[in-house]
Amino acid sequence: MFIRPLVHGRFKEKSGWSIEDWGRAALDLTELLRRMEAGDGPAWSAFRAGYPELRGLLIRLGEYCGAVPGELARFTGYAEMLAKVTRLMEAREAFLRSLTAVLDEI
Repeated sequence: MFIRPLVHGRFKEKSGWSIEDWGRAALDLTELLRRMEAGDGPAWSAFRAGYPELRGLLIRLGEYCGAVPGELARFTGYAEMLAKVTRLMEAREAFLRSLTAVLDEI
């Protein structure tokens, strides 16, 4: 079916990275934060150098999450599914705002 590649392409277009890229970024950020916590100076430098770009992408991802329910509503009449997706996307958007706020403090 062609819908899955279409959705993946839309995700990348709106969020800035593919799903795979976001997965790698999450793993890389986790490892970088562990190294920073251990006092690794180069890790701190790497974070400072890379965070502005990551921050912008996190904001884009949050905006994508906020837009999904409205876009889905145009294609489905299933109120229960739409409500579930809305709750899920609101939680993800809130998480991304919290994550960005915490990372901004570093």
